[in-house]
Amino acid sequence: DLHTTVSELFTFFINNHNSQVEESKRFKVGNITVVDPNNYIVRADSTYLNTWDSINKKLIESMGGYLFVRHEADGNYIDYLADFNTLSTQKIEFGKNLLDFSKVIKGEDIATAIIPLGAKTGEDSDEKLTISSVNDGVDYVFDRAAVDKYGLIFKTVEHSDVTEASNLLTKAYEDLSNAVNLIVSIDLTAVDLSAINVDVNSFRLGTYVRVISRPNNLDSNFLVKKLSISLSNVSGNKLTLGNTYS
Repeated sequence: DLHTTVSELFTFFINNHNSQVEESKRFKVGNITVVDPNNYIVRADSTYLNTWDSINKKLIESMGGYLFVRHEADGNYIDYLADFNTLSTQKIEFGKNLLDFSKVIKGEDIATAIIPLGAKTGEDSDEKLTISSVNDGVDYVFDRAAVDKYGLIFKTVEHSDVTEASNLLTKAYEDLSNAVNLIVSIDLTAVDLSAINVDVNSFRLGTYVRVISRPNNLDSNFLVKKLSISLSNVSGNKLTLGNTYS
């Protein structure tokens, strides 16, 4: 079968990887919480990619999510998670352990109209599925409010695993909802205070941390994305958190 689910494809990639490496480099498939609403992913691929590139191309680029390795007593598990659900007991606060704060707003990737393209219509054809048959003969969707505000800005999005026009139309509206907004990125750097305060947990990858900065009108949870560990001065441990939203 050329079509499969997220769980089946992820398991296939990991099992294929395990068959080619020694025991110490193998993974056990852990928790998989990423799902495809259509449950319809094309498994076939004519390129010879390594496991990391295959997972990125077939899963992460289209459905997002995080890869996370857990070192358990019976082996190394690899999870594919839609999100993490652990909140650290240690906070980051302005005037205490917040070192650096930056906020960037980008508009160059904004689009107000989406032209979705699906799978090829035939093995010997380069023509791809469009939404014309289920969208009054028009091959694109647009957001009226965004067009009035920014003008008509087209963006083509390919979904090579979609073979039904109705499913492609659903994907197009999902892409449009993400494309019409400005992208805001926030990056923070802070000091880990757990070495001098026994009442808080140390920061760990795969956990959220509450950040409070009154001067920046900020009170949100951020995912730990980078840790810098100082072996000579544990109170100098630093972390970087990032958050991107529309």
